[in-house]
Amino acid sequence: MTTIKNVLVILFLSILAGCTVSADQFPEPGKLKSEIAKSIDVPFQGGDTLIYDPFIGVCGNSSEDELSRFYEPHLEELPYFDILKLKTRKTTLCLDDSLHALMDRLCKDNSQSGWDCFSKNKIVLSITGDAVTNRSVIIHENYSFNTDIVVIEKLFEYTNDKWTFKIVDNKEAGRN
Repeated sequence: MTTIKNVLVILFLSILAGCTVSADQFPEPGKLKSEIAKSIDVPFQGGDTLIYDPFIGVCGNSSEDELSRFYEPHLEELPYFDILKLKTRKTTLCLDDSLHALMDRLCKDNSQSGWDCFSKNKIVLSITGDAVTNRSVIIHENYSFNTDIVVIEKLFEYTNDKWTFKIVDNKEAGRN
């Protein structure tokens, strides 16, 4: 019931905000990124490595309003990646060209694809968001570990010159 109330509040705020909502208008975006990184709590006990996948992208069929509300925190940037590494207490890697090169080297003689070989027993995290107002954003943390998927949604709000969050949904999304 609480989740339904939270969704209704978010929808109501979205309607009130109209088309002027944009992720580019968030106050103190660096503080938001820091708070997102500090809020990470990996839901899986297994796996000694976290792979942060920083790029999700948007569909080419998205409306102008959807594009302006879409938010990627880019925690691969410093100092946010360092905060993420300290918070997870696991080996934390960023999915980028150097990691792809490492996968190719380590898995070149394996019959599986480089990703299938390398990602086994590793936790993969991707994060996106949707601006609700110019002072609030829903963050979607997507975790996968082997065949398990968990999605955690948090509402970050800027009040009293700081970003705070509350978890609005936490669900096991199923199997790959």
